[in-house]
Amino acid sequence: MPLSPGARLGREVVYAVVKQDLPVIIGGTIVASALVVAANLVVDACHAILDPRVRGGGEKAVPEPLAYRHSAFRSRVRCAIRE
Repeated sequence: MPLSPGARLGREVVYAVVKQDLPVIIGGTIVASALVVAANLVVDACHAILDPRVRGGGEKAVPEPLAYRHSAFRSRVRCAIRE
């Protein structure tokens, strides 16, 4: 059964570790890291498309804590700041 490209890359990196072949180890690490970063970017983009709450919108994109919305709490904070 033929191996997938990811399995072949992993196998070559493991062989390089055994042989102490530093350039192959570094290259495999860079390729694996780039794949993880690319996968994270794709997942973040899909998440922003599917969930409208995540889309950028400045400060409104981050909801303020529930306690700050309560008017009594807000007035106590204002009084404490004025003192």
